[in-house]
Amino acid sequence: MEELSSEDMVERNLRLQRHLKSTPLGNSPHRPFDSHYFLLTHTRPDIDPIRNWLRINLPKMMTYSEEETIARKDEYDSSRPALQISPFVDTLARFRAALVGGLFFIVPMLLVMVLKPSKTTNLVTTTVAVLLFSVSLAFGLKSNNVDTLVSTATYAAVFGGFSWLDV
Repeated sequence: MEELSSEDMVERNLRLQRHLKSTPLGNSPHRPFDSHYFLLTHTRPDIDPIRNWLRINLPKMMTYSEEETIARKDEYDSSRPALQISPFVDTLARFRAALVGGLFFIVPMLLVMVLKPSKTTNLVTTTVAVLLFSVSLAFGLKSNNVDTLVSTATYAAVFGGFSWLDV
């Protein structure tokens, strides 16, 4: 989508003010065009798949922030998904990421300890764990290539260091 210059944006907003009327947000009766429809600023930012899934599937009272509940009362009452990420959804997504991150270290380490510790067991466990980590990172989170590469390399170095301590 092409970015508009500031002059074009002002001209577009004035045109919209003349031709479109919408319900004002909040309690501002003197500004009839003060709504998210007027400026078309309700585009969704890039949301990672986990937060997006939580935003759509959790009950609306958990996904709407207080401000969005007031500003989008009709959408809230008709159970439409929230446009913004509420603090609860953000915290839940972070908790899930921390839990999954911890499991990515604990489960392979337990496998190495339970199975007969050997170079082959450590190599196979490390390889599979790094592969699963990189796949889940690539498909589970929105990150650029550099962040994905650095995270995978860091995981491989730390996990590889820990898994080779006993051998």
